Amino acid sequence: MRTSSLSLLSVLLLTAAGCAGGVQTGFETAAGKPVAASVLSGKLKIEGVTADGWAIVSDVSANAVEAINLTTKTVQTISSTPLVGSIRIGGGTVLVFHEKSAMQPNTAQLTAWSAATGAKTLSTSAYFVQFGPASVSGDGQTIAYFTRVNASTDALVVDTPAHNAPKTLQTIASGSNMTACNNRVQLVGRPAAYAVAYFCPVPAPGAALDTQVVSYNLVPGNGTSTVLQATSAARGFRVAPSGLRVMVKTRSQSATLISLDGSDREPVATDGVADSVDDGTWFNDSVEFTYDTTDGSLRRICSSGAPTVIQQTGVIGVLALAPDSSLIAFATGTPNDGTTTDIRVASVLSQNAPVALNVDGHAIFDTFTADGKALFYSGVDSNGVAGTFTIMPAFGGIATFPGSGLSRTNSDWELPDNRVIFNDSYAASPETVSWRLLSPGGTAPASIVDKADAASAVTPDGKTFLYTLSNDPTPANDGLWAYSL
Repeated sequence: MRTSSLSLLSVLLLTAAGCAGGVQTGFETAAGKPVAASVLSGKLKIEGVTADGWAIVSDVSANAVEAINLTTKTVQTISSTPLVGSIRIGGGTVLVFHEKSAMQPNTAQLTAWSAATGAKTLSTSAYFVQFGPASVSGDGQTIAYFTRVNASTDALVVDTPAHNAPKTLQTIASGSNMTACNNRVQLVGRPAAYAVAYFCPVPAPGAALDTQVVSYNLVPGNGTSTVLQATSAARGFRVAPSGLRVMVKTRSQSATLISLDGSDREPVATDGVADSVDDGTWFNDSVEFTYDTTDGSLRRICSSGAPTVIQQTGVIGVLALAPDSSLIAFATGTPNDGTTTDIRVASVLSQNAPVALNVDGHAIFDTFTADGKALFYSGVDSNGVAGTFTIMPAFGGIATFPGSGLSRTNSDWELPDNRVIFNDSYAASPETVSWRLLSPGGTAPASIVDKADAASAVTPDGKTFLYTLSNDPTPANDGLWAYSL
């Protein structure tokens, strides 16, 4: 599931003009209005869009990552060596891991780019394989990452896109241990007020390696640290939407709701049976927290007090909350190949029995829509790659299947006006899809393009859909395209 929100990101205006080079410049509607335009030719893959209107693409043929201004079509090179790891975008800033380092096998050069600063090398040996090895704040002005310093020392560093204020927040255990710890960092707030990190601190001489979760007050604390979990910390901390609290677990799966400054700590209450928290998610109010337990129950809890049981048995994971936190989707059964499950939905406002949306064990939940629907993929293959895109009333009802074939999972977009972009006619080799646009109440989706690549993006204002062609019957059409929504 991917969403585009005008309220969170700046508005982008796209000029749907053709580009030079003799490439087809647009497709026409019956009314003669161009709805798709070529932006840049080449063997490209769309990676995302910045808040200030730059499309980020990887150039497969040139081993490069480039930024393209969607209004002027100006192109800037971010990196020109082989890409490793994933690309991260926050606000107008892009983080790219590329060119593996000889210092340690799991490190690479980390480059930050923004339109204002251009490309800046933050580290030549940043870690790229951990669960969350780098983070960029929502406004794009703060970056946090793990880096190899020397043969015996690693560090957690915070910096800016201009690379003019690097600051080491923490010295941590050396490379091989760091990889084993699966370090994770998350910046909180826009602008970033805190960094929260999971890592292995440098052990005392003769002591065993251990794990911690630590918060760092960036404003006004200048990196002042607070240990949230001193020993046996588990990796999967969950920061509340307010950015003021976090759920922290231990490896024995006890959990505590903690303020980021460490001043308030509320253990997740148990009933003596369900005393191990598996995972969970915060309500939008950042007060209530819902979680599943290792004995298969689903519960919700406020800042303190006894939990409320939503489902007593059979739960294997929390999937999602509805936008208004009124419904929760959860997984039951035994995961097939670790990716697909049954799907059930429960109300958090009433004691009504949960409703089953899918019980064949081969589904992947996507999201709840703002207009009261559940989107998921049913009949998913054993690799979790392709299934049937399915729409159903969020609390049960008749399912609809808007496509005519299989869809690449987790590839749809929910637009601010409740329209949905999904892919259809999935083919594995070469991997291509047909992109379709479905309107609320519409009987048939509109065709955007056939035989396109599976990667895509939507501009922050929800008005432009970006896709690439790399296997078009007319090779001159290969490249980045913009479809007006």
